Amino acid sequence: MPGRRSRRGLTSLADNSAFLPPPADEVLPLPTPDRVTQQAIFSRVVEFITRQAPRLPDFYAERTTVQFGEPILSRGQTWKEAQHDPRLDYELTSIDHIYFEDGKETADQQRTKKQGRQQDLLETTGTFGPILVLALKAAVAPGGMIAWSRWEKGSNGPVAVFRYASAPSMPDYGVGFCCLAVDQVSVPFHRSTTFRGELSVDAKSGHILRLTVEANLVPRLPLKDSAIMVEYGPVDLGGKTYYCPQRSVSRSRQRRVWQIDEWGMRFKVYGSFKTVLNDVTFSRYHLFRAQTTILPGFVPVPQ
Repeated sequence: MPGRRSRRGLTSLADNSAFLPPPADEVLPLPTPDRVTQQAIFSRVVEFITRQAPRLPDFYAERTTVQFGEPILSRGQTWKEAQHDPRLDYELTSIDHIYFEDGKETADQQRTKKQGRQQDLLETTGTFGPILVLALKAAVAPGGMIAWSRWEKGSNGPVAVFRYASAPSMPDYGVGFCCLAVDQVSVPFHRSTTFRGELSVDAKSGHILRLTVEANLVPRLPLKDSAIMVEYGPVDLGGKTYYCPQRSVSRSRQRRVWQIDEWGMRFKVYGSFKTVLNDVTFSRYHLFRAQTTILPGFVPVPQ
């Protein structure tokens, strides 16, 4: 693309389509494997997750987040009018370190760049390990569902894609935003809900290559859509290879909240829905450990 704005426009368009079905030329016309073969593939997936998740070492990675959002009110437009511009404008770039210690994920955020008017921050947690374990447990729990979807093209051969849905008894996926239209105070909206998605795996090894998680939201909520896509790849940590997140996309579509000064009063009202989108890359993985060399002997030198 010829410039930064063009590249950002293409990035937001591609990210927004990450949850759509793939184009026809990416789907392989291979026969659907029989049930025994499907179970064998999925058993390798379960083995991979149960083997890697508890053994992930303590490490940190650099996370670069580029956030996009729908534009603010155009000239002459009032808070009473719906927003008719669906494009996603660049809002900010943030770079921070993600620490993974004792199976828990924390972020030490240092925002390095900010552009334009920013009101809504979209944050995602649980990308390392927990989200995979959550999806697997919810799919295999009583009432959950996992089923064959299709074969897709992969860089190292065919990729097996399963679709899944969480069990109604496991609404462990937390979504929300800040904040509701309540005067004088900040009241976050939060909801635990069931979810669905797709799991793309290497059929031979069981390695997870891609995961999507989409919330099942009931109608008439101030939050209409919440979804995450994570792509995984090999990372060397301390001489061992682990499959860790390399890129992710997070999307939320929520009610706008306007602060209104009219009729001699100041109050909040709900506006139209707006989409917030994060394009995230993970790099510079580093293992938490000290290196010590023990010498067999030494020669004293004069003080």
